[in-house]
Order: sequence, then C-alpha cells, then structure tokens
Amino acid sequence: MPAPLSDLQIKAIWNVLHANGTTLLELITSILQSADCEACRAAEAILLNPQAILETIRSHPVSQLATQQWAQGVMIEICRVQVLELMKKENGLHFTAKNMTEKRLQEFGMEFLMQKLESFGS
Repeated sequence: MPAPLSDLQIKAIWNVLHANGTTLLELITSILQSADCEACRAAEAILLNPQAILETIRSHPVSQLATQQWAQGVMIEICRVQVLELMKKENGLHFTAKNMTEKRLQEFGMEFLMQKLESFGS
C-alpha cells in the first residue's frame, strides 16, 4: 500500500479541487470513466490495485457497515446469477414438480449435484 500523504499535501490537493469546483469523488469517478489517455494512465493506479482502496474504506468506522452491506449484496447477486445458470435445462438441474417421479427424485442426489457443480466451475 502506498505511503499516506501528509496533511499539508492533502490540503494542497483539496484546495486545487475546490478551486476547480469539483470533489474528490467526482475526480475519481471521471478518471475511471474517461477515454482520455492521460486519465487512463491515472485510472491504472486505481484499477490495478483496488484492494488498497477497498480495504481502507472497509476498515474505516464511518464506512465499514455500508461497505460490508455492499459486498454482501454483490456476493448475493453473483450467487443468484450462478444458481440461475445452473438451473437452465441444458445443465440438467431443471425440472418441474408436475414431472417429478420418485425415480427422478432418487436420481437427483448429492453426488449428481456435486458432479454438476464441479463441471460448472471449470
């Protein structure tokens, strides 16, 4: 993780941002969304090492809960999409209750599910 800036450096940067009528959030968001080559180079520092920023935000008492809730929401969405993918007919895990038989229910065991999950992950 890079060394933190001094309070004097932070104030100087803040003054430049303020003089230009922008905020740090607007600057970072604009850099990350810009197609300009200079902004792309600046974005690399953020995009190639997001863990440093995310961990700093996650560990701060003011943003800790919101960060954890955001991360949980992301994981829930990832799992939801993966379950929907697994349940597609072509993956062999899709069935309807009206077509369910005792034999099909017995065939649909943990071993079958494990094989499907393993093949889906690779």
